[in-house]
Amino acid sequence: MAPSDVYGTHLMVQLSDVEDVSALDDARYGHSGVVLLHESHAAIYTYAARRSLFFDVCSCKLFDVRSVVQISHETFGNVNIAESTVLDRGHHWDADVEIELGWWLESQ
Repeated sequence: MAPSDVYGTHLMVQLSDVEDVSALDDARYGHSGVVLLHESHAAIYTYAARRSLFFDVCSCKLFDVRSVVQISHETFGNVNIAESTVLDRGHHWDADVEIELGWWLESQ
């Protein structure tokens, strides 16, 4: 799919065997955090006792998934990528906003 055919990237990752759990805190049930960005978001769910975390990056623009993984290694040390899913956002949408709005209004 050509980059112009999508509206952005959605990355969902589970990291396990986190080397540097000091970055996760030591709470038994972990912590969650969400940052809302213009038409995008980033979320993290940490579990220090399990040396694991999940993060979700959903952007209205395409981004290099490898850079997110690299930053994870820099922040948490050696990690195992236990699960990773990358989705193209909006590939099924029509590029014409008026058509999309019409379809959405009809569905309400």
